[in-house]
Amino acid sequence: MIATAGRAIGAWLAAALLLAACQTAGGHRVVAVSPEDLEGTPPSNVRALLGEPELRRTEPPAEVWQYRTDRCVADIYLRQEGAAQRVFYI
Repeated sequence: MIATAGRAIGAWLAAALLLAACQTAGGHRVVAVSPEDLEGTPPSNVRALLGEPELRRTEPPAEVWQYRTDRCVADIYLRQEGAAQRVFYI
């Protein structure tokens, strides 16, 4: 019984280490998101999927959010549409 408990704890620790390795150095989660998943959505949806951007800049009439990993840089352009801000270009 002790051996079984030890294996269960070891398996749990191994799984926790593997999940921690999936995070980038900047703290962003690496997720597969297609542009269609984001186009037309509000900033809250972008944050829910990708977290906070590493860089924000204003290029009137747009605001650009930049996300980076070791393999990818994504610029997400938001602009005001009526009363809400929305993603209009990736």
